[in-house]
Amino acid sequence: MQERIVYMSWLVFTDIVLPNVRANVIQRFQMAEALSDIEDVTVIIKRGRLDENIMENIGIRKAAKVITTGYSSITLHRLSALLYLYSFRVVYTRDIFFSFITAILGKKTILELHTCNFSRSQRIVFKAIELLNISRVNVVCISQGLSSDFCLNFPNISTHIVHDGISIKYSNEGNLNLLKRQGDVAYLGSFYEGRGIEIIESLALRMPNITFDLYGNDNKYCPSSSNINAHGRVPNSIVMETLSEFKVLLMPYQFNTKTSGGDNTVRWMSPLKLFEYMRSRSVIISSDLPVLKEILNESNSILVSPENIDEWEAAIIKSLSDPIESQRLADNAFRTSVDYSLESRAKNLISLVQ
Repeated sequence: MQERIVYMSWLVFTDIVLPNVRANVIQRFQMAEALSDIEDVTVIIKRGRLDENIMENIGIRKAAKVITTGYSSITLHRLSALLYLYSFRVVYTRDIFFSFITAILGKKTILELHTCNFSRSQRIVFKAIELLNISRVNVVCISQGLSSDFCLNFPNISTHIVHDGISIKYSNEGNLNLLKRQGDVAYLGSFYEGRGIEIIESLALRMPNITFDLYGNDNKYCPSSSNINAHGRVPNSIVMETLSEFKVLLMPYQFNTKTSGGDNTVRWMSPLKLFEYMRSRSVIISSDLPVLKEILNESNSILVSPENIDEWEAAIIKSLSDPIESQRLADNAFRTSVDYSLESRAKNLISLVQ
């Protein structure tokens, strides 16, 4: 018998099809887990089952309540989800159309945006929200850059800036002493265009005595140098353990950073690996981009010009040769991560609808 859903609970509406371990799936299930420590939360997905293997890969310990509609069509999926709506107080989603419908039906709604690349029909929905002054839709943006661009297009819709984050409840703090770590330099993430893999390849050629470990390879990437070790995807449950083996972590985002769908999100992104890097207590060397500087600064990282190989090389040399300064940066980044915990993020979201 299906467990009864308690009134006054949260509905997390998604278009997820399991099994899927992409970052956006990890983020949504981890956020649902953080919310469930405070509220009664149910996640609606299209198809699939949340088994122990998937839970390990997306890094959650507590099985979420999941409703599966079974529909491939997004329209039928939305309509099916509406049948459950009466049981919930709050709707939390990234789906623009679903958020509009639930707000019209009187539900407090949080719409979380990760992009400003909207279709014509999505723009019409936002214009309708403006014209009808629908206050039940709380628009959350994951960065200041995203909020600024959104407000240029829809100035009459208020936004709330709530950066992404990482759970600090389970995360491994790692070896506190960088000198005792075995690995030199690592990168963890996707290999899409604009992620800076070509920067790492150039660095490897210049620095043959340094080993570069790359995690997230989809088996299509072939290392260009013998000092590059390409690894597959790391289950999220052991990401922190893996990162904590390295002294330096690279985040070489370029000006054309693309998602799997081809969108350039360099002005808006709030990447999961940023928070994982900070929590790992390693030295972070990152591209000097405005959206990343919403969180990173000279006290918790080394910021360099995205395309300047000389600056990247100098930053790595300094990090590996100056243990006192490196330890200071790593410790500061770790302390910063506490301000961006999913546990705090959950409380911030809840405060929007109280």
